[in-house]
Amino acid sequence: MENSFLNSLMKMFADFAERAGRLGIVGTAEHLVHLDEHQIDLAWAVLLVDMASIDNDFSPRESYFIKQQLKEHLGVSYDQAVELVKEATKLVEKGNVAEFGEYLREHVSEGKRKELLSVLDSLIAEDHIHHPFEKDLRERFVKRLGLSPTT
Repeated sequence: MENSFLNSLMKMFADFAERAGRLGIVGTAEHLVHLDEHQIDLAWAVLLVDMASIDNDFSPRESYFIKQQLKEHLGVSYDQAVELVKEATKLVEKGNVAEFGEYLREHVSEGKRKELLSVLDSLIAEDHIHHPFEKDLRERFVKRLGLSPTT
């Protein structure tokens, strides 16, 4: 019985470490244990929804694109992606977004932050309309994410 418990515990840690690796989470083992995985997923969603909403036209096409990207890059289910977009939309409407880029800068790897920036660029191109606010918001995200301006 004791061996079964240890095996279960080891599997749980292995699964968690694998998920952390996919998310590009950085930090010590203690940091990983206390990390709020939902907060990372939500931060991604908030930045994407904020970008899609900057032109005051968050279209169903953009919403679908974001959900697909959350599924692909974070490994969440479609239903989880739908809930993340709903929660992110409420936060964006309230204007509570600045801390999410900083949260990602502190908790995920540079590679994962660059991946998010690439998704943001794809989102900008998705509607085929280059709104002047998108460029400005992208530059603010680059700073908040702690990335190079030439990224």
